[in-house]
Amino acid sequence: MIIPFIKGFLTTAGLITAIGVQNIFVLKQGLMKSHVLLVILMCCAIDSMLVTIGVNGVGKLIITVPHLLHITKYGGAIFLLFYGSKALLDAYRCEMVMKPNDTQHVQSITQVTLTLLAVSFLNPHTYLDTMVLIGSIGAHLNDEQQIFFIIGATLASLAWFILLCYGARYLAPYFQRREVWRIFNIFVGLTMWTIAASLILTE
Repeated sequence: MIIPFIKGFLTTAGLITAIGVQNIFVLKQGLMKSHVLLVILMCCAIDSMLVTIGVNGVGKLIITVPHLLHITKYGGAIFLLFYGSKALLDAYRCEMVMKPNDTQHVQSITQVTLTLLAVSFLNPHTYLDTMVLIGSIGAHLNDEQQIFFIIGATLASLAWFILLCYGARYLAPYFQRREVWRIFNIFVGLTMWTIAASLILTE
C-alpha cells in the first residue's frame, strides 16, 4: 500500500504549494502567530474532506452543476476583490499595518474561522485541485488503496501547512518594519485582484 500512499502525498504536495488565496492567508496568520494551530487543522481537514469526496467520484459530478460553479466563481471573485482592497488599504495606511505579536490587530477565532472558510470554499480552484484533479487520480484505485491515497494526501496537506505557518516565524524579524508589511500587503492585494479577475474572465 506504499505506492498509493506516496502517490497521494506527492500529488497533493505538488498542487497545494502553489501561491494562492488560502496559502497567503495561512502565511499571514503564521507571521502574526495568530490561531496557528486552528488554521493548520482547519486547512488540513478541508483538504482531506474534499479529496475524500473527489476520490469517491463526487468531484466529477460537482463540475457538471453549472449553478454551483457560478455561485462559487462570482461569489469568490467579489470576496477576493474585497479582501484585496482591504490589504491595499492596509498598505496605504501605515498605522493599520500589522506587526508580529501585536494583539491589537489579531483577529478573533470567529473572524479567522469565517475568513478561512471563505478563502477555502469561495474559490473554484479549491474544488478543481482537490476534488477533481487529486480525487480523479485516487478514484482509479481500489477501496483499500484509496484509504492509503487519502492518508498520503492528508499528511502532505498537514506537513505543508505546518511548514507554512511555523516557517513564517523565521521571517517575523523582517516584518518588524512597516515597509516590509506594506510591501507584503501590496503583494497580497494585487494577488487577490489577479485571482478575482481570472475567475471573472475565465469561462
